[in-house]
Amino acid sequence: MTVIDLEAPVIEVTAAPSVIRRGNRHPWLATTCVVLGTLCLTLIAWDQTGTFAALTVGSTLFFGPGLALASWRPQSLAKSAWLVFPVSCALILLATRLLLALELYRPRPIAVGVATAVAAVGVARLAYGFNARTDLDRRNAQLPWRRLFEISVDDVVRFRATGWKVACAGALAAWFVGCQLTRTSDLTKLGLLGALSPLWYVGLALAAVAVVLGIRSSTAGNARPLAAATIVALLVLHGTSPMVYEAARYAWTYKHIGFADYFAVYHDNNRASVDIYNAFPAYFSSLGVVAGTVTSRGLVVLARWWPLMIEASCMLIICRLFRSVKRDRRVPWAAALLFLTANWIGQDYFSPQSVSLVLALTIYAIVFRQFERTKRSDEDGPGPSRLSANVWPVVAVLACWVAIVVTHPLTPFLVLPGLLVGFPLFGFRPRLLPAVMAVIALGYAWMQRGIVEDQGIGRHLGSVVENVQSRGTTNGIVPTRVPEFDYYFMAAIALSMLVLFLGALGARTLLRSTGRRSFVGWACQAISPTLFLVVESYGQEGVLRAFLFSLPWLCLPGAMLIARTAPARRRRFARVFLPLVVGAAATLSIVAFFVRDLQFAVAPSDIEVIHQFEDANPSGGLLIGTGVLPEEVTATYFKQQYVVLASPERLVDGTIDTASTLLLMKEQIVGYDRDVYLAFGPTLTNRSVFDGIFSKVDLVALQRAVLADSDWRLVFRDGQ
Repeated sequence: MTVIDLEAPVIEVTAAPSVIRRGNRHPWLATTCVVLGTLCLTLIAWDQTGTFAALTVGSTLFFGPGLALASWRPQSLAKSAWLVFPVSCALILLATRLLLALELYRPRPIAVGVATAVAAVGVARLAYGFNARTDLDRRNAQLPWRRLFEISVDDVVRFRATGWKVACAGALAAWFVGCQLTRTSDLTKLGLLGALSPLWYVGLALAAVAVVLGIRSSTAGNARPLAAATIVALLVLHGTSPMVYEAARYAWTYKHIGFADYFAVYHDNNRASVDIYNAFPAYFSSLGVVAGTVTSRGLVVLARWWPLMIEASCMLIICRLFRSVKRDRRVPWAAALLFLTANWIGQDYFSPQSVSLVLALTIYAIVFRQFERTKRSDEDGPGPSRLSANVWPVVAVLACWVAIVVTHPLTPFLVLPGLLVGFPLFGFRPRLLPAVMAVIALGYAWMQRGIVEDQGIGRHLGSVVENVQSRGTTNGIVPTRVPEFDYYFMAAIALSMLVLFLGALGARTLLRSTGRRSFVGWACQAISPTLFLVVESYGQEGVLRAFLFSLPWLCLPGAMLIARTAPARRRRFARVFLPLVVGAAATLSIVAFFVRDLQFAVAPSDIEVIHQFEDANPSGGLLIGTGVLPEEVTATYFKQQYVVLASPERLVDGTIDTASTLLLMKEQIVGYDRDVYLAFGPTLTNRSVFDGIFSKVDLVALQRAVLADSDWRLVFRDGQ
């Protein structure tokens, strides 16, 4: 009788999991789908064109499909949050490219269809989950949220255990208030570093303290302190720019908005043989859905927050990628932290390159996570589920790969060498998958060979030295007349060397943890992107792009070194090593990130000038600027002409002869039969001042001379 009484509770407890598995284990995903889809449909119906509408429609496109898939199949590939953004990106890129090829591309119906599908999936999943959940399921669902905010008495008494929480909270508070107190209207040659509030630097110091305490407080089975510190570092380093600036950095960002607006207005791709951007239109046609639903001005807001979203996605994917290497949970978070700190390349802006990087990392994460499991199961013996275990990862990899191929012309050839080498070294199956991916990439490149040849891609085949010494790494970075450029260059090189130094120290740990064959595979992943330099210099970015794609693999041995050093609290070397490395990385990163902001920052007034110029001249006009223009921000970009004012009359001391420059300008435009405009503004002048071409005094003198000239008339002034 006693045995029966003891078994009864066991039967009840073991029966409960079968009910829990039937229910929705992630109800917040389904709820998010309902809210996001409904809000998007409402804003489209009201024809709203503001900032909130742009962010909502953009979020629905780039997060909605992934959220819907994750809420419907939580036990499959889509159950992880790291796949939400890349899955949505791949689906929307492929869908818009296909509809564009079929001449069925219509931005507003696409947005309505996506929003409706996302909301419908969320409602269906919520209804199914609500009927299947039990009281025990509801109580269990609340436990993780309660544990998240629990702080025990021991944690409060022992500073070592709660120090990382205090440091994280203090860093976030100081960073947020410091960003609000920062004024960027008058940047110096130190860029944003000279304009940031002192409280922001307090937040940076606290973030560094949080990283050190997070590493020391983490264990192999619990890396939450390090994860929290990594998220704080992400916000401080990559969230500062969208917080303090009213517009996205980099003047060349805004041409992508113009291309997106082109697809939203014309619904076709007639310029595919003229412009390489239109030959690889997937990214711009996806953004055209947002532009066709709101306005091109709404995309300016989306572009402002895009880099933070890209870096957050890379952080999550790298964490998932390196969890398959070592069970120690500190390793993936340390690798993500190193990546975020050393990613000074600036390729996370509103561009096809940024999406291609995310999708490439996603391919690696799926391959190492899912195909590794398949390999291990094959070693144990053949099973009936081998084909079913392979099919969905292969489909996911091919979907991401095709999205990369139709989005950016050069990214596939940065990724292919690593995949071709990695599959045989790591024993992944199916072994022919990289060959299939190579055929897809080469086939699409062959279809676009005309525009690719016109752009000069592949012209420097075999010229390795010339490709390495491209303008992006030599004379474009260290002009002798701008000493502030030296600070940026030296900080960027030192930061890269720091990652290489940590990787060299951690190489032995990586070798012992993974074995000789896998170690060679990891080394090949780090080296393979540099093979791209044998074929192409990529303009100003060849070496930089190769380093960016090598960076995740370079961070892995450094992360293992950090994880191995962290527990040795009593060793003098460990106590000095971590603060020294973190402090050096924090100092070098802010110099590499923010010193060039006098050259990179874009003023909203200058964007408005370009808007007014293109709106006022739908048939074409000529705009002369004194520096890099944030041009091509509307659909009429291809009808306009932009000229950057050079310095033909520049004297030895760097000044300009105003009268001679005006005369030369008039001679150049005398035969032009349309309206001609001359623009002065912060974005237009700061680049020339920073590069040492002009001084502000010279430009002010030129502006006064133009206003005094009877042939020129003031059309627009900031504030009007």
